[in-house]
Amino acid sequence: KDYAASTLVKKNPCIKIIDLDIQYSEEVLLERLKQQNSHIFFENSQIKVVVIKKMVKFYMAIVECDGKTFGRYVNVGDGRLYIDTRACRSFQYVRVMRCFKRHDYRHTANHCTKEKVCGKCSSKDHETNECDSHVKKCINCKLTNYKHKMSLDLEYSVFDLKCPTYRHLLNNERSKICYTQSSK
Repeated sequence: KDYAASTLVKKNPCIKIIDLDIQYSEEVLLERLKQQNSHIFFENSQIKVVVIKKMVKFYMAIVECDGKTFGRYVNVGDGRLYIDTRACRSFQYVRVMRCFKRHDYRHTANHCTKEKVCGKCSSKDHETNECDSHVKKCINCKLTNYKHKMSLDLEYSVFDLKCPTYRHLLNNERSKICYTQSSK
């Protein structure tokens, strides 16, 4: 009697748009997406801008949408979204929270209380940007092996998209997304 059951409210899917040549306001970006990509974004599409950020040369944006709109994006789209005169590359975005101090997951560097670890070779003697080692070792798979008595390969950096620990967390995050209808 001390417990309350609840159902998991799934998140809406997100689309990452790269190669934006200028920084758009949220309103202008949404207006252009709907006007120039009407085969994907209908008038009743539930979309909102999550972030617009300057990268090295161009800007990128993350747009959250309802499951029905995302389905059209996947089935009808060609991986490009048209904004003004540009055909911007786009793809599904699933956030896996990562600490860039220790390079493990589920927290950020701001909240990390552990010591720094190199993301390439797992050394505690230097930072990732100072690494000149030819040996790669994934700290996350090393910890997973220790914690769960597994024998995962370690010969890759924490940034390798084939890392089994990362793939597991990515699939876990994908399972929390509603791809069919609006989750709100």
